[in-house]
Amino acid sequence: MADYDPFAAGKYSVNVRTVEAHDAARDRTFPVEIWQPTEHPGRPLVVFSHYSGGNRRVSSFLCTHLASHGYVVAAMDHSEVVAPQLARKDCETKSERAARIDAIIASRVPDVRFLLDHLLARNDLEIDSERIGLVGHSFGGWTVLATPEVDSRVGSVVAMAPGGSSNPRPGILPLILTFKWAVTFPRYTLLASSTFRSRLMVSMSCSTARPVHGGCSCCGVPTTITSSTKSKPRTKPYAP
Repeated sequence: MADYDPFAAGKYSVNVRTVEAHDAARDRTFPVEIWQPTEHPGRPLVVFSHYSGGNRRVSSFLCTHLASHGYVVAAMDHSEVVAPQLARKDCETKSERAARIDAIIASRVPDVRFLLDHLLARNDLEIDSERIGLVGHSFGGWTVLATPEVDSRVGSVVAMAPGGSSNPRPGILPLILTFKWAVTFPRYTLLASSTFRSRLMVSMSCSTARPVHGGCSCCGVPTTITSSTKSKPRTKPYAP
């Protein structure tokens, strides 16, 4: 492990392809991008969840990098991208918008669970079903933190600037987390201030169980890093 450089590309070449996955229960067809390392059976799986207004390819750089280190990585266009009933309508009233936003939020975790079902049922990926992780950014960060509340298959989570608030400002999604997960596992949560113009560079270590919080030395943005190990889990993120 002494020679391991997480920023360097891994030793595996990466095949990328697009497939479609149809959810018959909700009658929705999802485009799914799969980054697959070559010549590496029994691969761990990482599912990436995109931010609001994004799509499955917004973090292709990250997904390609992870696949080069031996992970099968998959990302879908979430329901708000593919479902016509969740699209913004002309002359939408305030109550109609609120109902649509609630429906979008309610679709996120079922999206991820459906994608896990689809990927694990495929016979062309050679996934290790005991090693499943989720990565998400913003709305996707909230999504990957909310999924383990109802799905015990998830073994690790990285949530980057998870979005939402239980008491949101205008334009912020009304998102709530219970952190009542079925299993205990390592997870990493990166938080910054609520300003839209915040920029942040963060380094994380998987060996620490201590919170690091304060201001970013390069820009002064309030910052919190929450991490855990299996032996000393944290059940809630620390406030800055």
